[in-house]
Amino acid sequence: MVTVVCLCVPVRAAPVFGKKMKLRQPDGRLVEVRVWGDEYYQIVESLDGYTLARDPVSRSICYAKPSKPSDDKQELISSGIVLGQPVPESLGLRHHLRHPPAVVRKQVSAARAAYSPVAGGGALQVAGTGEPIPATTSTGIVEGICLLVDFSDDPGTIAPQTVSDFCNQVGYNGFDNNGSVRDYFHDVSMGNLTYTNFVPQQYHRALHTKAYYDDPEVAYGTRARELITEALNALESAGFDFSNFDADEDGKIDA
Repeated sequence: MVTVVCLCVPVRAAPVFGKKMKLRQPDGRLVEVRVWGDEYYQIVESLDGYTLARDPVSRSICYAKPSKPSDDKQELISSGIVLGQPVPESLGLRHHLRHPPAVVRKQVSAARAAYSPVAGGGALQVAGTGEPIPATTSTGIVEGICLLVDFSDDPGTIAPQTVSDFCNQVGYNGFDNNGSVRDYFHDVSMGNLTYTNFVPQQYHRALHTKAYYDDPEVAYGTRARELITEALNALESAGFDFSNFDADEDGKIDA
């Protein structure tokens, strides 16, 4: 999520349009905001319509202001006024500030490149050949691993069994879902794939705070990969047998 107004909102592939979410300030307070966008570009507003930005120094969620007089390169940056504090009239802040289209396109392109599995973009390659790994179709019974991670500054509150039901239960309808992850893949594959997940019975407590992994100053995806590796190493140290999750015996976890 590469954008000046990026607040590290947990938005992924499914876009959101004005969805209410709660974000955490550095002092631990949760503030309610509205979010538009996806994993590549986001706009975040206060409930009364002011665009917000994470301050690069204090890390607080602040009201946003234009970086320069209006033109096609204008960015939205932190005003330094923390969300909820009185806004001086001298700032002249307006509701619903947005980037010019050229800036949006630039930020989306940068985010897509950063999100790519290969630095600078492009597909994953077969080692030593430079050739892209061909797309494959999974069928049969595949079991993946769902990692449960929480943080000292944001402990997990959803029971592991609830996560397991969401992943694996036939006909799951919790949280207004129409089926589980298993149901989804079974349906879209027309019954050719049964995909379930092992879910640990307890959370892995991350080595660092959530703010560490959320740091927007670090290249997108870097800290996420670090966290995944950390959690997998913790499973391995506990004696977890990964061979049960390599049905095609290629030496790699299937999912």
